[in-house]
Amino acid sequence: MMNVLIVGPKGEDHKTNFINNVLIDLGHNTAVYDQRQIIKENGREFMQSHFVENYGMLKPDFTLILKGMEFEADTIKKAKEKHGAPIVCWMFDVTLGGTYVEDCEDYVQLLKQFDTFFTIDASVIPILGKRGVNAKFMPQATYNEVYGEPILNKKEAEKFGGDVVFIGSVGSVHPNREKVLDAIYQAGLPLKIYGDVLYPKNTEPEFVKQCHTGYAVRNELHSVVCNASKIVVGCDGWPHRSMSHSVRHYHVLNANAFYLNTKTCDVERMFTPGVHFAQYKDENDLVKVIHHYLKNDAERAQIACDGQTEVLERHQLKHRLPLILEQTEYFEAN
Repeated sequence: MMNVLIVGPKGEDHKTNFINNVLIDLGHNTAVYDQRQIIKENGREFMQSHFVENYGMLKPDFTLILKGMEFEADTIKKAKEKHGAPIVCWMFDVTLGGTYVEDCEDYVQLLKQFDTFFTIDASVIPILGKRGVNAKFMPQATYNEVYGEPILNKKEAEKFGGDVVFIGSVGSVHPNREKVLDAIYQAGLPLKIYGDVLYPKNTEPEFVKQCHTGYAVRNELHSVVCNASKIVVGCDGWPHRSMSHSVRHYHVLNANAFYLNTKTCDVERMFTPGVHFAQYKDENDLVKVIHHYLKNDAERAQIACDGQTEVLERHQLKHRLPLILEQTEYFEAN
């Protein structure tokens, strides 16, 4: 049993809450420090000294910081001088606001202060290693208590389901999403889009105007939409970066849903295409693959079932967190 400090936003739908629950289930004592709330109430500069002071009083056995971009390198250095237990960071993104992690100099200086920097982007590990960061690969995971397979009633299936569904924001730092979704729309395929619309008002492309449902879905409702739909289309933002597939990959499969995703570099080290999920190469290939799977219900259902089994057995937060506490790289243990 360890006394673990988790540093991240406390919102009920945030990963911080899920990680906290899992660590408690694993028998650890936990405390949560919400740096964003402190910044909101008192400012960023106050948060730096406040964290150091509280860290020195709590003296945790282990500290897990989620993303951590709000911190300054000197803050972590001072905290470790007060109490020498491990402080690690787990980063869930390839970029910070569209800029690759390795190009964010202040963040790289921060990463040097952590005992281990866990990242979902395997491509950045050797780059950061040359700059003095102890970077290790740790993929994302899902949380079955929230993203598990739902029991649908007829009304839910009719309201939320669809032949082809996309879940995620549109009009953001991922321009490839626009090409993918427009290709589906132009092909005349029935498309539903759930997610935040980030285009300036009255500049939304036609596929958004015609296919957007009007809201985003998260947590349990995310699973309802996935499970009620025939095909959930994914579009990873950085498919050329090794292992950088989205957390949605895990959530969709966990709901026993069929996932059709980008051909992302090295994803086959985690999942088998054609067995756990399906892939497309480009927009033209995507339309062909959608037509194929809409006609083959049994094949689609088998892939969804096998994908769910894989995620339930290997890709839950309860599988990741013991490795993080041991500071073990994912593939060293798998």
